[in-house]
Amino acid sequence: AETKTEGIEVKKSRLLLLPRSYVEGTSARQYNQLTRGAAQKGLLNDDRRQLERLRVIARRLIPHTTRFDPDAQRWRWEVNIINSPTMNAFCMPGGKIAFYSGLVDGLKLDDNEIAVIMGHEMAHALLEHGRARMSEQVLKVAGVNIAAAVLNLGSLSAALLDKAADLALTLPYSRSHETDADLAGIDIAARAGFDPRAAV
Repeated sequence: AETKTEGIEVKKSRLLLLPRSYVEGTSARQYNQLTRGAAQKGLLNDDRRQLERLRVIARRLIPHTTRFDPDAQRWRWEVNIINSPTMNAFCMPGGKIAFYSGLVDGLKLDDNEIAVIMGHEMAHALLEHGRARMSEQVLKVAGVNIAAAVLNLGSLSAALLDKAADLALTLPYSRSHETDADLAGIDIAARAGFDPRAAV
């Protein structure tokens, strides 16, 4: 379905085989494992100033997310920073956000640049790109078609579903998903008072 919000036209994913509750629950478990593992290695939120900076930006963006998904108001948003040279950031379904220090420090990002990146990652979750990708992976990993999966979803093993979820987390998004996340993310950041030109 196409989402129109005052000039921004983006498409929500259509292949949403897996229930939202399952996708958000699985994402929360994966996120907890990641942050717990980073904490055990002393790599989680070791720069409190940088962490607070990210969380302040997130608090400004979050009120504008419901334009793309009204359910975002019930999400338990979370932001953490992992000390790693990795140049990456993500937002999982359900609002679980992580930035790697390599991205923030390595590129010396200012608040506007962080905001448009965070908005972009939030948009992937709001437009249900992760849920769609997880659904695609279930079909591939299980070797079944959509009709069979709908009828037998409950019989799929937890191990198979977890494997599909892991693949969904690591595979890149499609070009159309990235374009829509750019548009929605810039919209969110601009409405929160950040300079959308930072997206360049």
